[in-house]
Amino acid sequence: MTLNLWAALGWRLRAKVGDAAVDRVWVRCGLAYRPWLKRPRCIGVAGSAGKTTAKELLQGILSQHLRGEATRASLNAVPEVAKMVVRLRPWHDYGLVEISEDRPGVMEQNLALLQPSVALITLLRDDHAAAFTHPQGIAEELAALVRGLPAHGTAVLNADDAPTLALAAECRGSVLTYGLAAQADLRAEEVRSNWPDRLTLTLVHGNQRVRATTQLCGNHWVTAVLGAVGVALVCGLSLQQCADALSRVPAFDGRMQPVTTADGLHFIRDDFKAPMWTLDACVNFLAQAQAPRKWVVLGEVSDKPKGASKEKHIAKLVQRLADVSDEVLVVGPWATVALEVQGRASGRVWAFDTVWGAQAHLAQHAKAGDLVLLKGTGKIDHLQRLVLARSNEVRCWQDDCRREQFCSDCPDRMQDRRGQVPGVEQQARWDRDVPSVPWPQLGPRDWLVIGLGNPGDAYLGTPHNAGAEALSAIVRSGGGEWTESPAGAWAAVTMAGCSLLCLQPNAPVNWTGEIVVRLMAHLGLPPERVLLVHDDLALSLGKVQVKMHGHASGHRGVASVLVHAQSDRVRRVRIGVKPEAGPIRADYVTAPLPNSALDALRACHGTVAERIAEIVPLHLPG
Repeated sequence: MTLNLWAALGWRLRAKVGDAAVDRVWVRCGLAYRPWLKRPRCIGVAGSAGKTTAKELLQGILSQHLRGEATRASLNAVPEVAKMVVRLRPWHDYGLVEISEDRPGVMEQNLALLQPSVALITLLRDDHAAAFTHPQGIAEELAALVRGLPAHGTAVLNADDAPTLALAAECRGSVLTYGLAAQADLRAEEVRSNWPDRLTLTLVHGNQRVRATTQLCGNHWVTAVLGAVGVALVCGLSLQQCADALSRVPAFDGRMQPVTTADGLHFIRDDFKAPMWTLDACVNFLAQAQAPRKWVVLGEVSDKPKGASKEKHIAKLVQRLADVSDEVLVVGPWATVALEVQGRASGRVWAFDTVWGAQAHLAQHAKAGDLVLLKGTGKIDHLQRLVLARSNEVRCWQDDCRREQFCSDCPDRMQDRRGQVPGVEQQARWDRDVPSVPWPQLGPRDWLVIGLGNPGDAYLGTPHNAGAEALSAIVRSGGGEWTESPAGAWAAVTMAGCSLLCLQPNAPVNWTGEIVVRLMAHLGLPPERVLLVHDDLALSLGKVQVKMHGHASGHRGVASVLVHAQSDRVRRVRIGVKPEAGPIRADYVTAPLPNSALDALRACHGTVAERIAEIVPLHLPG
């Protein structure tokens, strides 16, 4: 009750004066209070990855033998450091903080608050490189932490990561190194972690050897385990005490966390964040895991290595995951990239534009005993819902809430929110309406041509309706007449010796695939004989390009068709709608265009017709 009262008061205070003002007060209190704390040994944990797990492991070890405080979960901003300092008491033995290095100068603020005597550095990567003006910015922040240690302090450094080990030169005090390297002061040997077994290893320090069993999944956690043990040794614990404590520390939310549902499905939740470079650990884990069937659900990947495009990196990643698992489900804006791999993966790769779609697939096909690895970025795709759905603990399937919390902690998770998912009644209408239309019979030379656009007069003359209006012009010039139907307006025309069934679906652009895939099934059409005419923000106004296959390039309407067809072989004629100047507003694609822009789009209708006439004869039988 007391905690709830304080939380309520804190929320009201922040609502009244603002977060920034409250955070400044916390920092001032921390700075004023820190000089009075003589006994507690303050410990800072930093690095590009593994620092939350290392910090939680260390807290699990220290709290079983010493008194102290630690920052909560993965909260590592400067105000959170201040809160931990304020929670410390003069009789505590330690204060443990996860420190962020996400922007220039932040370490100086952390050092002023924490005044650490021990620093644990996990490893150095480029997760926050965009915030710095040069590549060495992150390394300089971590070096500042090591330089800030007093002469009696200790830097605990990863000997397996060369940039981290190089920080030893910055330390005025002592250095303890850890890793698999033979020269490390604290080493791990005989490392094993093959699912369903958890990570076990032998800790080696000097002439001591102790076998340790953890509750963690994956060999890649060795670094975090050794770092935590290294700091615990500095704090006076024995190697045996560390090993005993490790066996009692559970895995952490969203970081290779094993969860078994009531119906016997095993999930590994690695859905807190997903930098591209962390995927190697997932591939290795799956390669070694033992399970009847192995699944991967891949959500948003937060960055990419330098060099090739993000699309190519994701395609390669999906192929690697398919090589070590039975099925790969890719969710979100980049999902259609996975369809390029589908042919090489023998139909074991699936693309879904919503988490709901992935959930429906898992509900139908995943069985007790199967292993499902969830890899994504928590605040973007919220893949934890796939676990909660197995026990009916979630009804919210909105994919763009941007809430920075796990769904299990969200008070709205039981609200019926469909997001981008059509309702059951709407889908039932489409199931009924599409077969009820007297569609013309299509032969092996004929095509289904879709003009993408939102239905209704309110959307005429908007960028998103460029495809529908171009198709209308082509039908008129070909002497066709539109027929209204519950599934949308349709017309039949002939072009280049082929019959074209032209359709303007009676559905919002982002649901185009719902009607198109039903019509494909009804008419028996393969994806290769479906052609989309649509707007494209990447092309200058009025420019026309053909795309014969590939991902959706960020167009949700195109993605809807590719995902429902589970194929990237749908042909496309793209019409540029990029504005000539200025930033693109959020509502640009659904707002009316000025007459000058409409004239430019009308002028390209002839080119659109020419491109269609070039495509349709290319894939005729014989």
